[in-house]
Amino acid sequence: MVLCSSEKDKGEGQKLKLDAELRRTGRPLTLPIDTECTFHPVGKPCDYFTREVGIYMWRNIPLDRSGWKNVDQFEKTSLDVHLKAKFDLAQVEKDIHASKIKGGIQQVIQKRFSDRKHYAKVEFLNGGGYADIEGARNKVPEDMTKENWHKAIRHFLTPEHIKRSLANAACRGKQRYANRGGSRSYASTSFKESLQRLEVFHKTHTDKDGNFSSSVAEEDYVSIYLKCNELQNFLSSSYPTKFGSEDVDGEEADDGSDDDMEMI
Repeated sequence: MVLCSSEKDKGEGQKLKLDAELRRTGRPLTLPIDTECTFHPVGKPCDYFTREVGIYMWRNIPLDRSGWKNVDQFEKTSLDVHLKAKFDLAQVEKDIHASKIKGGIQQVIQKRFSDRKHYAKVEFLNGGGYADIEGARNKVPEDMTKENWHKAIRHFLTPEHIKRSLANAACRGKQRYANRGGSRSYASTSFKESLQRLEVFHKTHTDKDGNFSSSVAEEDYVSIYLKCNELQNFLSSSYPTKFGSEDVDGEEADDGSDDDMEMI
């Protein structure tokens, strides 16, 4: 994969930890789910899940479709069988939110497919790209079959893909600021680190000294912070017995003092 050695080692490390956990328990791993907002898997099992999906796709599924929805059903079923051997997806069927959770899991899988295609595209460009297509064809990425690599390149050469790539590049150019939190979702970070979502926003858009990555990110944070306080004040005054002094995220309400704003 077109990943730095540390990221590749991290991925393989996650896989080894998952395999060790499966041997220890002797059964598929339970996936904690964020049932408040995203209905996505969260926590360490989510890390295992997304890594396993990515590794399986890279090794077994052709990256020659415009999106996961267009992948052959046989390929989707094969991935499903593989995942069910390692994760207790049967639990989802028993949950009151089963439909939403299955949709959330599919979104995670769709995102992973898009990520793998991106990595394959960078491998293609680094291997010669559009200027040396034959050279790129001969540089099969590690852990990918030659057949699937050639399928991916044929896809990269289609007018539809080139047009979409140009549109996506233009869209990325309009991005206001980047998330510094890596590939982990807000929900998973919130779950693993016991943070409210606004705290996650602050954490993923500041450096180790608490400085925001951009003035726009800071402005958005302050705006959201003030709106949360405004909403809390409204709820507390309108429904005092229900909300009392707790905020909309279930923590003690802030009084709007300067001390509360020092983190910004």
